[in-house]
Amino acid sequence: MSNALMTIQGVAPAGGALNNTGSRHAVYASTLGSPAREPTVRPTIRAIATLAAAVLAGGCCLSPTEPEIRTVTRTVEVEVPVPVPAEPPAELMSPPAIAAPVFIAPLDATATSALNPDGERTLQRLIRELLARERAWRDWASEPGQ
Repeated sequence: MSNALMTIQGVAPAGGALNNTGSRHAVYASTLGSPAREPTVRPTIRAIATLAAAVLAGGCCLSPTEPEIRTVTRTVEVEVPVPVPAEPPAELMSPPAIAAPVFIAPLDATATSALNPDGERTLQRLIRELLARERAWRDWASEPGQ
């Protein structure tokens, strides 16, 4: 059968294309009867879209239902300043060099304040030394870096 006869019967030949009405007819490029090339843009886009949809659907189906949890443990050395208790000077840690005065009975004739005059001077020196030591402790404790 010829191409013209096939078109009349409603069967498009291999080079046939859709016309405006949606029916297939033969398109001829020349009077010799060679069919023109059918535009391949639509089938190519359709094939790419179908392939992309298949890949996406396959990717969704193949993905795991639960995410994989990985725990990585690494040891990292970090230098951290550690507070070290400050050592006070030895002169602040030693006991007072002055011996405590000897108290006497208030009824003693030499007693002026339960101490004899020599004991009062010793007590005054002891109080001055202890006050100086207290100031030294405060100064030492308020120094920067302590």
